[in-house]
Amino acid sequence: MEDLADVIQEFLRKGGKYLIVLDDVWSVETWEIIKNAFPENNKCNRVLVMTRDSGVAIYCNSIPHYLKFLIAEESWTLLEKKFFHNDKCPITLKLPGESIAKKCSGLPIAIALIAGALRKEKTTRHWERVNQTVAFPSGFQIPSWKLIRLWIAEGFIQYKRGSSLECKAEDNLNDLVNRNLLMVTTRTSDGKIKTCRVHDILHEFCRQEAMKE
Repeated sequence: MEDLADVIQEFLRKGGKYLIVLDDVWSVETWEIIKNAFPENNKCNRVLVMTRDSGVAIYCNSIPHYLKFLIAEESWTLLEKKFFHNDKCPITLKLPGESIAKKCSGLPIAIALIAGALRKEKTTRHWERVNQTVAFPSGFQIPSWKLIRLWIAEGFIQYKRGSSLECKAEDNLNDLVNRNLLMVTTRTSDGKIKTCRVHDILHEFCRQEAMKE
């Protein structure tokens, strides 16, 4: 980490003005490590730190800028745009769509995640796999082998001629990653998913839905 910070610092020092955007900074400790990479060269540089932790925001800047939450109407408009693009939502889906948007608590990132998660797949089996993922605690790094074995044991993976259950489950795992339902945290030396986790906002959404079952 220190070597990387030195490389970044040297690169920025040789350049002109810079604007650095840091998204999803979770802790003061993380900021303390990262900020050492940014040289002070009196060129009016800027570092924009985005975080959901107000303590981190205040630590970085005593007068942080707080983004306002979307109201219900704005949340639905954003979800509709993310989901249907330039098309209008069918009348039969408007009420459940507005309900989903409301559950996002006015957070644009939550709305974007849910829209991406729901856009391509509307089957019960797909949501069962998602709900099964919520069996792990929020933020927990899930070993892919454990998740795959759990899916197979629960009967969520259907046998397909010419492909083993493990291969089919691995395809499903990659599909969830591609749809931003899961985030890869580590990979094996050959590029396969070793561990993954569910985004906190999506985890909470799925947990609440699972409790209704």
